Amino acid sequence: MTSKRISPAVLLSLREALACAFWYRGQLCSFVTSCLGDQGIVARIDWNGQYKRASIDQLVSHLASNQHRTFDDLLTLVLATADIDDPQHLRKLDDGERKYEEAVAALRRFRTQAEPLRGWRDEREQATRRREQERERNQARRALTEQMSNLRQGFQTLVTLPAQGRGYALEAFLTRLFEAFDIEAKGPFRLEGEQIDGAFTFQGNEFLVEAKWQDPLTRRADLDVFAQKIGRKLDNTLGLFVSVNGYEPTAVAATRGHGEHDPDGRRRSDGGARRTPGAACVVVAQTPARGTHR
Repeated sequence: MTSKRISPAVLLSLREALACAFWYRGQLCSFVTSCLGDQGIVARIDWNGQYKRASIDQLVSHLASNQHRTFDDLLTLVLATADIDDPQHLRKLDDGERKYEEAVAALRRFRTQAEPLRGWRDEREQATRRREQERERNQARRALTEQMSNLRQGFQTLVTLPAQGRGYALEAFLTRLFEAFDIEAKGPFRLEGEQIDGAFTFQGNEFLVEAKWQDPLTRRADLDVFAQKIGRKLDNTLGLFVSVNGYEPTAVAATRGHGEHDPDGRRRSDGGARRTPGAACVVVAQTPARGTHR
């Protein structure tokens, strides 16, 4: 529903433009049918039992008196009629040149009145796009909320698993977590004798992932080994080390270096490894001296 209304002056000019642009009622009916989304409106008009101008008057009067329901159809008919710029078919009729000139003049007058209404269509189309975008955002939020709920339930299930199997289950869980946020994740793979639990791409950087779920706290030696794996990769490769039960107090501090990168690729001056706030994760970057980690 809209508060806008097409004025009687425009509607009067519309009647004249339609009457002049279409000599035969069949052509007029076909044009109106192509404009209106509600074909029930077309069906209720008497196209054969009355004069052409009477059919036009019946059509426009119905659309005008029900603009709270028919505004979109009426606006479409107005703009489509304004787009008729050269009714050449009229020249083939008896006295065609006169009919053609009258139609061109009527359409020109009508176009002057109808042109400002194009802004209304743009506004409505923009509003429709905004509603559709908001609907898609709400749908995506609902889908993400559902995914997060499923992931939380899945993690609670992991807690009940025996220690021997939950490490591999954690890797699969992390892959699903990355995918929920449209982060390209890759499953476990092995390279020349070294096991990499997984990998993902984020903001142009490649991250290798190692996940541990064991009763003891993760030691410095585990982070050192992981840092060496990172050092053997390309310069834009970083690492994410996940330890569910946390780290020994000195593990992260002892692994720090200088001149490293944040996960977004910016240079860091406070070290090559850091623990992310509120999570049992450490981000590891390469050191300037390739292949070494301080």
